[in-house]
Amino acid sequence: GTSLCVIYNALQPVEPLSTTLDESSNLLRQRKDRVYRFVKACKDNRIVREEDLFTISELFKDDTNSFVKVLKTIEAVVDTIEGRGLLDMSRMTEKPSARFAEAQMGPPQDNRERLIKEFVDTERKYVHDLEQLQAYMDELIRKNIISSDSIRYIFANLNSMVDFQRRFLIGVEANASQPPDEQHFGAVFVNMREGFMVYEPYCANYTRAAKLCVAEKESLKALSHMIEPHYELPSMLIKPVQRICRYPLMMDELTKYYDKSSPIL
Repeated sequence: GTSLCVIYNALQPVEPLSTTLDESSNLLRQRKDRVYRFVKACKDNRIVREEDLFTISELFKDDTNSFVKVLKTIEAVVDTIEGRGLLDMSRMTEKPSARFAEAQMGPPQDNRERLIKEFVDTERKYVHDLEQLQAYMDELIRKNIISSDSIRYIFANLNSMVDFQRRFLIGVEANASQPPDEQHFGAVFVNMREGFMVYEPYCANYTRAAKLCVAEKESLKALSHMIEPHYELPSMLIKPVQRICRYPLMMDELTKYYDKSSPIL
C-alpha cells in the first residue's frame, strides 16, 4: 500500500497520501488502508475509470487476472505522471520490457533453438490472443450487449484459462532462457498437469459456443471494432481447442533434439 501511495504522490497532488506506517499498530490493516486511500484518490481525481480500478481483495488474490488489473491501474497513474511532465526519463535509455525480452533468448543457432523459439513465440501470441478475447468478453459484459447466460455459454471458464496460461508461459520463458542442459520443459508440463484441467469444460462447451455466436451475431456486431463476430470470433474461440492438441506434438518435436536421459523428458 505504501508503494502505491508513493507512486500517486509523484503526481504532486494538493493532498499527498501518507506513506508512513506505525510499527506498533496492525501493519496489515494499515497497508490495506493505504491501498484504499490510493484507489479512492485515483477515483476521486479521475486518474482511472472506476470500472477499471482494482479492489483491495483483488490486490491480495493469487490470480493473474487480478494482478493484471492492478498493473493497468498503476500504468494509468504513471502515464498521467508522464503526461504532466513529472517523470524524469533522462536516465532511462530503453524500456525495461526491451531489456527483459533481450535477456530471455538470443537468436537461434540450430534447429533445436529454432524450435524452442517457435514454442515461446507462439505461446506468447496465444496468451495475447486469450487476453484479447477476455477484453472482448469484459466489454460485452460492461455494455450488457448479450445476456449473462450467453456470456457464460460462449466463453465458459475463459478467465481461469487465461490465468493458467500466463503462469504456464512464465514457466516456458524461464526454461527457454536457460542453457540446454538446464532446460526442463517436460517438468513444466508435469508440474502444471492439473492446471490443464481448465480446458475440459471449455472444449466440451465449444460446439455450443460456436452455435450461439451465430445466433447472437447481430448483437455482437456492436463490438465489431474489437472482434468481427462472423469470421474472427469463431477463429478466436477455437484457438484453445487447437492449442491443447498442439502441446503433445511440440513435446514430441522437442524430444528429438535431446538424448533419452535428458531432464527435459
